[in-house]
Parts: sequence; structure tokens; C-alpha cells
Amino acid sequence: MKLKRLRDIFLMFMACAFLGWIYEVPVGLLETHVGYVNRGFLFSPYLPIYGFGGIILIALLIHFVADTLIVILNGFHVPLIYVELIFGVVSIIVALFSRKIYVEES
Repeated sequence: MKLKRLRDIFLMFMACAFLGWIYEVPVGLLETHVGYVNRGFLFSPYLPIYGFGGIILIALLIHFVADTLIVILNGFHVPLIYVELIFGVVSIIVALFSRKIYVEES
């Protein structure tokens, strides 16, 4: 599938946003230990940040792989793992040194 038509882009956005919601609900269950936590946008089961991220990654990786499904299954986890790793290391450094990286001065 090529993302040339607006309909295809919208459907892929909604699919990625819904898959992100499916991912976030168990994470919410494990974090809060109180039961179901709706992490969706307003009352719908969609997280737009995952939709935008999915569209950007598909647009970047579609030229290397012919099938969009292969891009989704194999290409998403590698860049996102590095992003989470970087933010995890930064948060550990901040927690260890008890310093803020950004201080707003007024």
C-alpha cells in the first residue's frame, strides 16, 4: 500500500492511533494498579501521538521496503526503542543528580 491518497493516510493514522491505545491501556493497568484507565483522546480509543508517529515513520521507511505491513511490524520498534532508551537514560541521570535539565527563569 502506498500512502498517496488522503484516505490511505487517514486510515493508517487511525490504525496507528488505535494500536497505540491498545498498547497504552495495559501499561496504565500495570502503572496504576487500580483497574482500567482510559488513555484515549477524550472518549474515543485513539491516541493521536501514535498516529502522527506512525505516519512519519511510514513516510520515512516506505522507500526502503515495498510492503507497508512489513514497515509497521519491523520498522517501528527500532527507532522507538532508541527514543525510549535516550529518555530513560536522561531520566535516570536527572534522578541520580537531582538536577533539572531545564530551569525556567522569570
